[in-house]
Amino acid sequence: MSPDWLTAISTGVIAAFTIVLAVATISQGWLTRASLRLTRQQFIATHRPRVIVRFVQGPFLEDKHQHAFITFANVGSSPATIVELGADLARRRPNGDWLPGISAAPKPIEPIVLKSGERYVHAVRAQLPYGEAEMFADAAEDIETCVVGAIRYRDDNHIVRETGFCRVRTTTTKRFTVSSDAEQEYQD
Repeated sequence: MSPDWLTAISTGVIAAFTIVLAVATISQGWLTRASLRLTRQQFIATHRPRVIVRFVQGPFLEDKHQHAFITFANVGSSPATIVELGADLARRRPNGDWLPGISAAPKPIEPIVLKSGERYVHAVRAQLPYGEAEMFADAAEDIETCVVGAIRYRDDNHIVRETGFCRVRTTTTKRFTVSSDAEQEYQD
């Protein structure tokens, strides 16, 4: 073999090795980025936000309508962006049948960011007026006053979660307490 032939084969082997090395380096970079993205998503998922109803104040009577204030809090360890909110101050019979006038489905809102530990207070107003018939029903304990609704929020991974709530005003303590029905009080 002549030295030129050996040089050509060596150059070809070096070129092939260089191409393989370039492909391996590009693949390694892609895998590293994918691994970092997955690590970030897992961190956010395990340190996710949790929006809960901390408490409800009210009801207050103003302009012949009952009002209440709901305090939401992010008890998770990462920010929550509230994107939809629905709440109503409604009335129901003790058997669970809602009276007409309830409107508690979540509706899009201007996003609200709650960092870990932050709170947001939302005012609700009953759809129907509160008059003498409602006062009598309350005194006779024929009707329950409830604050009900749902809040949708997303984390930094853009995963949307929902917290549903139903707080019932007890006649003994005159405060809103968590509903005994687990399907009315939930967190995703």
